[in-house]
Amino acid sequence: EDLPSEAEFRAEINAVAPRRDTAWVDLRLAELGRYLESPDVAQALQKPTGRAFLGCEYPILGQKGGVVRRMVVDRLVVEINDAGVVQRASIIDFKTDRPDPGLGGDPGADLGEFLDRHRGQMNAYRAVIAERYGLDPSRISVSLIRVDDAQIVEVPPPEGG
Repeated sequence: EDLPSEAEFRAEINAVAPRRDTAWVDLRLAELGRYLESPDVAQALQKPTGRAFLGCEYPILGQKGGVVRRMVVDRLVVEINDAGVVQRASIIDFKTDRPDPGLGGDPGADLGEFLDRHRGQMNAYRAVIAERYGLDPSRISVSLIRVDDAQIVEVPPPEGG
């Protein structure tokens, strides 16, 4: 597996939460270890291969109804060919929505509703990244990862673009 080392994860956690003490960071690392037991999540978080830009907590500006909004993409990978041309991008957003306990313990039973709750936000991210890097929206994969149960949901591009 080509995941960052524990020291690299620790450094990232300290960078985004510099005021937290060592015990809090250790707890986050333990949670991350359990989370990465999901092969799908571990694969989604692998370091990009080849030429690529990797942004975590990557700030972007989007416009809706004439209002400029600041948004933050949890994880953005922009793949670049040998000529320096952007080929595709991948967006991952982590969500803390909890699975619906009233669905009899089926971890995927509420994923349609989960996707519907976040579709607009994810398509806004896709539109901004498409414009910024000159990509067709279909060249940008967008995934939601539900932190509580490591469910991954792909967000299809909106119809017509």
